[in-house]
Amino acid sequence: MRIVVGLLLLAGCDQLFGIDTVPLHDAALVDMPSSDAGQECIGGVLFEVCYDPATVPTTFPGSAIDTSTAAQCTQMRAGTPPVCIVIAKQIDIETSLRIVGPNPVAIVSASDLRIAAGGIIDVSSGGGTIPSPGAGADTGPCTTADGETQVVTANHAGGGAGGSFGGNGGDGGIGESTSARAQPAPVDESNLHGGCPGGRGGAKGVAQKARGGHGGGAVYVVAKGAILIDGRINANAERGYGGTATLNNEFPGGGGGGAGGMIVIDADMVAVNMAASLVANGGGGGGGADGTMKGLDGNDGAAAGAGGGTGGGSGMSIGGAGGTGSSRNMPAGTPGQPGGALQGGGGGGGGGAGYIHIYGAHSKAVSPSANVSPNPS
Repeated sequence: MRIVVGLLLLAGCDQLFGIDTVPLHDAALVDMPSSDAGQECIGGVLFEVCYDPATVPTTFPGSAIDTSTAAQCTQMRAGTPPVCIVIAKQIDIETSLRIVGPNPVAIVSASDLRIAAGGIIDVSSGGGTIPSPGAGADTGPCTTADGETQVVTANHAGGGAGGSFGGNGGDGGIGESTSARAQPAPVDESNLHGGCPGGRGGAKGVAQKARGGHGGGAVYVVAKGAILIDGRINANAERGYGGTATLNNEFPGGGGGGAGGMIVIDADMVAVNMAASLVANGGGGGGGADGTMKGLDGNDGAAAGAGGGTGGGSGMSIGGAGGTGSSRNMPAGTPGQPGGALQGGGGGGGGGAGYIHIYGAHSKAVSPSANVSPNPS
C-alpha cells in the first residue's frame, strides 16, 4: 500500500468521481473544533477522535492491521468493545488492507482519505479451513439460537438460526418439533460493533454441532477533510457450516450464517463513486446432514447475497438446505429448510444485513450506480 502525505488535488475531482454536484474544493476549508491546547478533534457521528497535529504519524500500516496488537493502534478508545484507532496525516489506500482482531477499528486521516479503484478496507469474516473473523466481529448485543438437539429416538436435528444485526437472520430449519428462532439484535448507533454470529446446528452430541458463522467486523472511517471512495469497504459475514454425519443414525443440522458488520463514514465531504462498493451482508446457512452424507457449507457474505449449502442425502432422507444471506434489497436472511420426511437435519438460517451510515457534514454524494448493501441510513 502506498500512503501519500500531503494534500489531494481536489480541483476537478467531481469529474474524476463521476459526480457533478460535489464541491470538493470547499471540503478542506472547514475548521474542526479544538479541545486542549495543541489538540484537534474530528469525527463525532460515533465519537470524536482527538490528536496533536504535531505528532500525527506520517506513515500508515501497510497491508494488515491486528487490533489486538497495541503497537499498531495509535490510540485505544475505552469502551465495550474497545476501539483500535489508527491515525495518519493523510491516507491513500491503493491495495488491500486486511484488518482482523477482537476490537473494531477506526481509520482516521488528519486531512483527506481516498480509497482508490484497487483499494480495499476489509473487515469481513471469511470461512474455510482456517476461519478469519474481521476486526470486531461478534461484538454486538447478540443472542444466538442453536438448532434443536436430536434425541435418541428422533431422525431430525434442527438448523441454527442466522445471526442478526441491521436485518434479522433467518430461522433454522425445523428439527423434530421446533425451529431455532432468529433473535433481533438492535443496532446501537452510538457504538462501533460488529455483526452477530449464527447459531450452531443441532446434533446428538456437542462434537457434532455444526458451527455458525462469525458476524462481519466493524470499521469507522474518519477524515478532517474529504473522503473519496472509488474502491471497496467489505464487512461481510462468514458462512454457516454443514452438518457432519459420522454415524448412520445421526442427522445434524447446519449452522446459521453470521450477520453483516458495521461501516460508518464520517467527514466534512464524502463522495462515493459509481464504481465503489460498500458491503455488509450476511453469510449463507449450512445444509443439514443425512446419516452418512454431510451437508454442504454455505457461502461467505457477498454483494449479491450468499447462497446456503445444500443438504446431504436424497429423496425422503435428505438434510435441509441452508438459508440465503442478506443482499441489497433483502435485509433479512431466509430460513433454513427442514430435513426430509423420513430423516435429515434442518438447514441453518441465512445471516441478516449489517449496518452502513454515510455522513458528510458539508456535502455527501453517493452515486446510484455504487454498490452499497444494505442501503445506508
